[in-house]
Amino acid sequence: MKNVMVRIEASQRGVDGEENTMEFITEGKQYMRNGAMYLVYKESEISGMEGSTTTLKLEEDQVKMKRFGSTSSDMIFKLKERYTTKYNTPYGNFKMEIYTKKIEQEIGEDQKAKIYVEYMMSIQGLVESTNKLNISIM
Repeated sequence: MKNVMVRIEASQRGVDGEENTMEFITEGKQYMRNGAMYLVYKESEISGMEGSTTTLKLEEDQVKMKRFGSTSSDMIFKLKERYTTKYNTPYGNFKMEIYTKKIEQEIGEDQKAKIYVEYMMSIQGLVESTNKLNISIM
């Protein structure tokens, strides 16, 4: 396991066209297990999920994201596939659906990586958005 710096850029566009973006840099841990790369980092106040820890599992054709803490969820991003899960928040538990429109992963021999995921998300049918997630392991 090695210490790394992680840069996270995220944007969310609602059906009304309003776009919210955020960016932060944090420390994380990176390791390999059974041919997959793992990245673990703590969320911040900027992401709105302070008190949660995120684990990314980078596999050949998909990215799995697991969050636990003040908010928790399991998400699987696999190109052109729909995934249904639960989104647990301090305000209650909600059904969340994700449809991955685009996914790109670049992992260098030095284990530096770039991950890009574009996906549609619906939470309980109440909130619908198109999301873009850019993660760089430095």
